[in-house]
Amino acid sequence: MNKAIVLILTLVIAYNAHTQEIKKHYDENKMVSKVEFYSNGELKNTISLENPFNVTSYDSIDEGNGVIRYYINENDLNNLGDTFFKELSLNSAVMRLNRFNKISYKNSAHSLSDKYILIKQTLNAISENGSIEAVCTSGTLYDMNGNKVIEFKPSNKGILAPCVTENGKYIIFDTNFNVISDDLDPRKEISFDIYDLEKQKLIYSHVPERSIRFFRSKTAHNYFIINRQIERDRFKTLVIFPETLIGYYNYYTKKEAHSILRYEKNGIVFKSGKDGEIKERFTSMFSKKKL
Repeated sequence: MNKAIVLILTLVIAYNAHTQEIKKHYDENKMVSKVEFYSNGELKNTISLENPFNVTSYDSIDEGNGVIRYYINENDLNNLGDTFFKELSLNSAVMRLNRFNKISYKNSAHSLSDKYILIKQTLNAISENGSIEAVCTSGTLYDMNGNKVIEFKPSNKGILAPCVTENGKYIIFDTNFNVISDDLDPRKEISFDIYDLEKQKLIYSHVPERSIRFFRSKTAHNYFIINRQIERDRFKTLVIFPETLIGYYNYYTKKEAHSILRYEKNGIVFKSGKDGEIKERFTSMFSKKKL
């Protein structure tokens, strides 16, 4: 048999022997009900998601499209600490002032870099005019075998646009959130958190100025990229190496930001002219700071 054919067959067999698959199952409300983990076609693990409010006396307003909304009253609020708000600093007195009269619950499952899946549950407190006044999110990251890697406890943050470095050691996610301050005035802020997955701990949390418009975090190689619009035609690109928590940043116009072709290990390549390219190295063309 031709050596090339033998090599191809060997590679195919080796690949199939280690194929891993995730199957998501949904209920009638388009919510994730369970996630199954398969290896080479064999079911290895199952994660079931339970709505903590299904066992309560709350009256649902509407269900479907992945969200269930509930009416709440003062008696219900006293029970929230036992279900979802247990570790929050959200003062129940805020609720008693009728700031909120509804809550909405949803869950979701996000596949990350073909190595992990993040299952998260989100609870929003909704005011009478329908605006979201407070957010509570918890999440659990699993590997492709269904083993728990890290759990993000309930907090008054969201978990948005999660991504993991190529080496699987760090995760970043945006944490757009609304905080109820002591004077009952909600502050809408934008942030991002970075976790070390091996040590299972938060290593960096950042809240930029409120005037900044935030764009989703992403990863390339083993660093993170955070692009933010800080003025109408001024963007800031921040590159973070999580191993050292060293950041490199630069500013670009909208046209320059849109001309980025690719991210390389040591810099960013931009389109130049009709067919040309220009590379800006982090160590020479960016400002450096320790986070």
